[in-house]
Amino acid sequence: MTKRIILSLFFLLSLLFELRANPRQDSLLGQSKSPGRYWWDVTRYYLNFDIDIQQKAIAGTSTMRFVVKEKAAKMQIDLQEPMQVDSVKLICIRRDSITHRELHIPFPKVNFTRNGNVIWVEANTWKDYFLKDTLFEIAIAFHGIPHEAVNAPWDGGFIWTKDETGKPWVAVACQGDGASIWFPCKDDAGDEPDELTNISITYPDYLYAVSNGRLVNEFNRQDTSGKRVSVYSVRNPINIYDITFYLGDYFEFGENIKGLGGELKLRYFALKCHENQARKTFPMAAPMIHCFEDWMGPYPFYQDGYKLVEAPYLGMEHQSAIAYGNKFKLGYMGIDRSYSGVGMKFDYILVHESAHEWFGNSITANDVANDWMQEGWTTYAEGLYVECLLGKENALKYIRGEWKNIENDHSIIGPQGIHAEGSGDRYDKGAAIVHMIRQQINDDVKFKQLLRNLNKEFYHKTVSELAFESFIIKETALPLNGFFDQYLRTTILPLLEYKIAVRNGKWFLSYRYQLVVDDFKMRIPFVVDGKQYYVNPTTAWQTLEGDIINKKSSPEVNVSPDYYLEIKER
Repeated sequence: MTKRIILSLFFLLSLLFELRANPRQDSLLGQSKSPGRYWWDVTRYYLNFDIDIQQKAIAGTSTMRFVVKEKAAKMQIDLQEPMQVDSVKLICIRRDSITHRELHIPFPKVNFTRNGNVIWVEANTWKDYFLKDTLFEIAIAFHGIPHEAVNAPWDGGFIWTKDETGKPWVAVACQGDGASIWFPCKDDAGDEPDELTNISITYPDYLYAVSNGRLVNEFNRQDTSGKRVSVYSVRNPINIYDITFYLGDYFEFGENIKGLGGELKLRYFALKCHENQARKTFPMAAPMIHCFEDWMGPYPFYQDGYKLVEAPYLGMEHQSAIAYGNKFKLGYMGIDRSYSGVGMKFDYILVHESAHEWFGNSITANDVANDWMQEGWTTYAEGLYVECLLGKENALKYIRGEWKNIENDHSIIGPQGIHAEGSGDRYDKGAAIVHMIRQQINDDVKFKQLLRNLNKEFYHKTVSELAFESFIIKETALPLNGFFDQYLRTTILPLLEYKIAVRNGKWFLSYRYQLVVDDFKMRIPFVVDGKQYYVNPTTAWQTLEGDIINKKSSPEVNVSPDYYLEIKER
């Protein structure tokens, strides 16, 4: 079966499945180049909201500053039902040529209509067209009872619960569903705010609110409401789904470390009733960050710091405010995902979600279909941490062990542009892909350089699948085009066949690949009688020969366990 037929079949099957599961609303959510999106670029967010715990409701204003890239007259704002829009205000921003101060010119009227989860904003006269290179701010007042998560973080939405002492504990997680599940935004993975995100939270003053970035202001409201306001500022670009908050009866502690980018402040937030457990667990973050900096380069968000926050759900990679809900257990909620014993030597959630600061938060897929570049590389980082903690042999046990979770149900990369993720295999099979790239490089110094160069090239950027794969191919000088197609775009595992023959004091090892796309190439090490031989199989039989060491027995043949494929002796 040729590469073209294989890829075409898998693409069509995936597309048919996703189109049945994703109506037009999801398609609009996933299209970066939709008529209401392609022409404007968000530079800042100002999110201001008030939390009503009793009503399980929020109300506020989401303000986006954006620059116009092409002339247009219609824009798409995303806000999922049942959240409601109260008003839309638009201003044009000019800079005074003498004082250089900003001049804000409000539009007298802004027309908007709602179609399900999309708000369409249209200019009411030709004078109001969004002209190229002009700067605007749009402010959308909103309110409502946001969708409540049934099983966060997999089912996105708000979590309204109470801690062990009966005090409210509130948070939101929305990676799969998108940030528009709770506030108006441009819910596009390919467009992050470039300059600034401010998050202002109003809440009952007997609790404490934590959010992304650094706390820049905090005060009690001057009324009888018993409300407090906390303002956080994010200086770096941020994934829209990473914008979040945590509200609870928190206490804070922390430490400062000297990292590759200077002094880094680590702040830890846990419920007061869990102080003892948190003081034992959360300081594991410091050596972990040193480990990841060594492998992947400087922590990407020195300006915004690093926070680890206890959350009422398992975990999430919320940038500079990592959600932790592993209940202070080792492993994955007390379970070893690698089935090797090694997974019980560290806190899975603390490590996995923090590694996303490099792959996921700094390097971000510009379409959720390509999330393997976030999840696969982050899952592999777990193994890198084990290597720092327990050595390479234990890391190999852990990395190979996680492959038992691979299902090969459908392709890792999903259909593009319809807000559809690929298979859950993007985690463990994605990590297997990274491991096989490392094996083919066969030089850990060069592999570390690849990780660092990826984080340098795509630092604070959104990236397409083509750009990401092309960069790896260029950096490694490996023929990985067919390799990526095979493992990312099909569920078919390469079949490596071999046979051994003995004649006249020599052994003859014949080998070939089956069930591969046309240009699939992957070097494989065979071990024959304890000696390693690297070969480059094709779909045609090739033969390797050598002298028999022990003439009384046939040569012992083994294939490296560090390659995820089927192996068959004929």
